[in-house]
Amino acid sequence: MSVVLMTQLWESKDEYLRESRLMVMLCLADHVRNGGTTCFPSVTRMHERTRLSRRMVMR
Repeated sequence: MSVVLMTQLWESKDEYLRESRLMVMLCLADHVRNGGTTCFPSVTRMHERTRLSRRMVMR
């Protein structure tokens, strides 16, 4: 988990990061490993964690 990335996302004023996009980005930040170099959660895992449809996660 990257607390730094998650904090940056929460504090972001970027209009692009609204609702479902923010949830997907937070989920990705939660799956970042060792130094921020890898992040490979499955669509199924992201769908379960964000409670978004699989289709929304893939968009």
